[in-house]
Amino acid sequence: MAARIRVGTCSWADEALSKYFYPQGLPAGERLAYYAEQFDTVELDSTYYRLPVETMAERWVEQTPDDFVMHVKAFGVMTRHPVKKEQLPTDLRDEAPVDDRTEGGDRVAPRAAEEFSCSECFLLVRRSQFSTKRTDCPGGLDGADCPVKHQLGLA
Repeated sequence: MAARIRVGTCSWADEALSKYFYPQGLPAGERLAYYAEQFDTVELDSTYYRLPVETMAERWVEQTPDDFVMHVKAFGVMTRHPVKKEQLPTDLRDEAPVDDRTEGGDRVAPRAAEEFSCSECFLLVRRSQFSTKRTDCPGGLDGADCPVKHQLGLA
C-alpha cells in the first residue's frame, strides 16, 4: 500500500492566507472550517507559544472533519526553548525556574524541561484537551497498545 501524502500549510491564520486565500469578509472564527474544506492537514504552530484552553481545542475539533490532521507543534518548554513564565498554565508559574540571564528575567529556564519532566509536559498537553478527540497513535496501534495514549493516561 502506498503512503498517503497530505498537503497543508503551517497555519490557517497566516497573514498572507487571511489576505489572499479566504473569501473577502469571511469572519476569523470561520476560517478553519473553510481551510479544512480545501486542505486535509495543517500545522498548529500557536501551541509552541502557549497551550490552548479546552474550549478553543474543542472548537478546532468541531470545525474540522474526522479525517483532518492537525500537526501540533510542541510547547516550547518541551523542546528546551525559552518561554515566558506567563505562557505557562497559571498553576505552574510559581514553581517554574526562571533564567535570570534572559532580558527581563521573565523566561523559564531551559532546565525546566528536566525539572518539570517530560511526563509533566505530556500532562500539560493532556490538559489542553487535544487528547480527548481523535488522538491517533503512531504506527497504527490503538487502545492500550498505544504508548502515546499510555503516557497521556488515556489507555
